[in-house]
Amino acid sequence: MLNKTTSANFLKFGKVNENFNKDFLSFESFVTDIRQINFLKSYNQEVYICINKGMGMLVISDDPELNPPQFFAIHRDIEINPNMYFAVVPMTNVICYDVFYNAASKVENYKLLDPVNYENITLKTKVDKIIAYYYAVKGPNYVFPGETHYLYEFTYVDNGTLEVTVNDKKYTVNSNQCLFYGPGQSHSQRVYGNESCSYLTVIFEASGIEEDKLLNRVFSVTREIKTIIDDFVRNSNESNLYSKDLQIVSLNTILLKILQHNTLDFHHKEINIPVNQNYQNNFLEEIIAYIHNNIYKPLTVADICHEFSISRTYLQRIFNETLHVTPKKYIIETKLAKSKILIKNGNHSLSEIADKLGYSSIHYFSRIFTSNFGITPSEYSKKIY
Repeated sequence: MLNKTTSANFLKFGKVNENFNKDFLSFESFVTDIRQINFLKSYNQEVYICINKGMGMLVISDDPELNPPQFFAIHRDIEINPNMYFAVVPMTNVICYDVFYNAASKVENYKLLDPVNYENITLKTKVDKIIAYYYAVKGPNYVFPGETHYLYEFTYVDNGTLEVTVNDKKYTVNSNQCLFYGPGQSHSQRVYGNESCSYLTVIFEASGIEEDKLLNRVFSVTREIKTIIDDFVRNSNESNLYSKDLQIVSLNTILLKILQHNTLDFHHKEINIPVNQNYQNNFLEEIIAYIHNNIYKPLTVADICHEFSISRTYLQRIFNETLHVTPKKYIIETKLAKSKILIKNGNHSLSEIADKLGYSSIHYFSRIFTSNFGITPSEYSKKIY
């Protein structure tokens, strides 16, 4: 977070002073749009800064040879202590400000060894436009012969396995994995194995992409990213105000999260897991196995607490700490994932699937399915071919 001149951290350099007497002080007015600082100025007496237009950032150090400059957003009129080294840079496009000082002050200009730059936060990796998006469910042996275009393309496999060939190199994309194609890359697809495959495809224009970090690799999708993908799909089926904008925001966030996870080097950090954490992880694995083994029953959180003789509070805590999801949500997601597989297999009607998974009615099953995937079970089944 940015520091402000009204914060306690600024007190070693100066303070807010909106009532200083200007009558006997000299002043200079400045207008600038320059964000690179090569010099810091120092006065041997108090000096005062007033921003008249725009927003300014104070760059200041008590000893620039020993201490690198610190940044403070200028909030209200400020007084700077004697013998501090400072400069003002614009946070907005242009700033106008006045510097008040005693004419008898001695002034020193200090040249920085390395120039200091202030940059606003801007979106460097940006999805500019979504051209098309599809959610497809393909049967076994489906083959897409391939294409080449000058756009980016995102493919996320929801269920099943997709074998993708990009520029003659094969990649296997399993459930909860994704792959990006870049402009000019030829790519073809085929459903791998004896089961159907459902996947999301988004074709888009983007700028600022670091292609060496994004292309020609398969990424595992975290629960956090999966939630954002679900938001994308949900907004694609809505015609509400800003739903299309939210699709672009979701896709941009997916892109950045994948790049961020790929960039962060978790393997260089040695993690010591305490004994109680190992116990908790093993215990959670038992609970998850119990949920999957009883997926065809009307399973509740209370059933799990009773089976393992634990409180609801403890169950909530270990799920939230480890999986970042509530037990109820995990049960729902597990049942819905199973329902997709049953729909794809085509051996049961939707009513039979709802009954088989312990739902009280087909209507309740359909409502939960639609809420999570943005598509009804009936519509989903029609996409399979």
